[in-house]
Formats: sequence, C-alpha cells, structure tokens
Amino acid sequence: MHILFRVNPGTGKTSIAHEMGRILKSLGILRSDTVKVVTSSDLIGEYRGNSGPKTKKVIDDALGGILFIDEAYTLTTGNRTEQDFAAEVIKELIIAMESYRDQLVVIFAGYPEKMDRFLDSNEGLASRISRKFNFPDNTPSELMEIFRRMLTEDDLILSEAGEVKINLYIQS
Repeated sequence: MHILFRVNPGTGKTSIAHEMGRILKSLGILRSDTVKVVTSSDLIGEYRGNSGPKTKKVIDDALGGILFIDEAYTLTTGNRTEQDFAAEVIKELIIAMESYRDQLVVIFAGYPEKMDRFLDSNEGLASRISRKFNFPDNTPSELMEIFRRMLTEDDLILSEAGEVKINLYIQS
C-alpha cells in the first residue's frame, strides 16, 4: 500500500493524502485516518546515530494511519554527511514499511524528476512502493477557482478589478 506522488507544489498532494486516509480507514485497511506530515528535517538527526531513533519515533506516531513524507527526494541529496544520516532514515523506513505493512501507509511526495532519482537511489525502497501517481499541474481556471473558494471560506468578496489582476497574475 505504500505510495509515491510525483507532483509539483500546489497541486493538492497533502489534501489527497488526507482523503486517502479517510478512505483507507472507511475500508478497514487502516485503523485511523490520521496523516502525519513530515519532511526530511523531521527524520534526519543532528548527529551520527540520532536519525534512526528520530525516524522510529515519527513512524510510531504514524502507526495506524499514513506517514506523508513531503519532498522525500531530499533524503538522497545533499552533502556526504547528510547522505550518511539520511541512509539511516531510509533503512528505518524500509524496515517499517515491511514490518508494519498492515498498520502503516507511507506516501513519498516530491517533484517528478527528483522522485525518479529518489527511487533509483535504493532498490529496497523502490520495491516496496507499489503505487505511483503523477499529479497534473492546475490550469489557470482551476487556480482561479481555488482562489475564489479561499475567498468564500473567509467571507471575502473579490472586485471585478481584483479578478482581472489575479487572472493576469495567474496567466503570467
């Protein structure tokens, strides 16, 4: 059930993860619809040997639900020291993905090209990700609709002149 989102920013990946949590819980696949959203900085330790325990804590907090790792590719980039620390994170993630496959769904998300390199970096990790999704970028009209909904939620009204300016901005 582990998943990879190949996606640019602003395309609703976190919202989709939350919706997946609700669906997987309603189907009885997960006991909770909780989505723990983290980045590499929440997993990589400050010193050698600290990344494993830090990652295990995050995994324990996510058990029963979804662990959503945004910008996951950053676990395989950076200088040599960062890569050494991140290797410990990936090792713990692989163990958890196998050991808790009936209690945890891990979703890795990030830019399409960078996520391809991320998968290529570790065969064990790649083999445990059974589903890959590509998210299309929002069209200008979809972005405008999102903006309108945000305004409505905050009880704000957009003037005609404001709408023209926003449309010009979105189109550029």
